[in-house]
Amino acid sequence: MEADVKKCRIDAAAQYGIHSSSRLLKVMRDSSPSDGERRALKSVIFEGDAVFSMDRWGFWKDKFLSLVETTPEALYALQRMRIFEQ
Repeated sequence: MEADVKKCRIDAAAQYGIHSSSRLLKVMRDSSPSDGERRALKSVIFEGDAVFSMDRWGFWKDKFLSLVETTPEALYALQRMRIFEQ
């Protein structure tokens, strides 16, 4: 069951990347979050306070790259992210 839950989480994150990449990239490039936003949007898997940053964008690209053999959605999310960087 644990493997199923992990795959569901990966698929959910990938769907978020697939459908939100263009908007998310803009937010990562242009936003300066408040202290409250930094606390609220902190991730358990992304270390640091840079909740809206190109560091976090790169973190997710690397994460999807490491998961492409786990689910095709990870590859598609990575491809979408790369498209919007151009």
